Amino acid sequence: MTAEIVLMWIALTFYVAGTAMFVSGVVFEHEKWTRTAVLVSAIGLVPQIASMTVRWIRLGHGPYLGYYELTSSLTFFTVLLLVGMAWRYPKTSSAGIVIMPVALLLIGAAMTAPKGGLNVTPTLASYWLFIHVVFSDLAFGAFVPPSGWPSPTSCERAHPRARGPASCRSCPIRRRSTVSRGASWSPGSSSGAS
Repeated sequence: MTAEIVLMWIALTFYVAGTAMFVSGVVFEHEKWTRTAVLVSAIGLVPQIASMTVRWIRLGHGPYLGYYELTSSLTFFTVLLLVGMAWRYPKTSSAGIVIMPVALLLIGAAMTAPKGGLNVTPTLASYWLFIHVVFSDLAFGAFVPPSGWPSPTSCERAHPRARGPASCRSCPIRRRSTVSRGASWSPGSSSGAS
């Protein structure tokens, strides 16, 4: 096994541990576990970026050719944006219960894909390819976190006796929802995160 594969397996191990901690933290309502899961996931980014750097140096191009490289970079940006979101908005860290399994599927697909390097064709040999891939990976990573945020209806399910969004202002589900929905419940309702 090459160094880049070993480093990717180490990252996968941290991501599995982070996923398990997210599930445990959300299911058993231990906020400390979800905070620790964010840290473990962030630590997993280190061997993954090291693996991608080793591969970049070996092949002479970034992670944008071939299935292995694409899925590993998508995983990296997904976890990076989850960690950034959870540190910026700590109440949203429970979204990791949805986001980290997606990252595990992506990195699992990368680990089962052929890992041979591809050469950049002359038509793609431009700095624009790098710019395009970075922004498309950022876009992918930005679309995954909102899938983990609860919807306003999950607040209603959690608090069936509440009478609409106004009576549920202190609910942590609502606070997470207001961040994900731009701080508004519906047209005409009051807005603003509590």
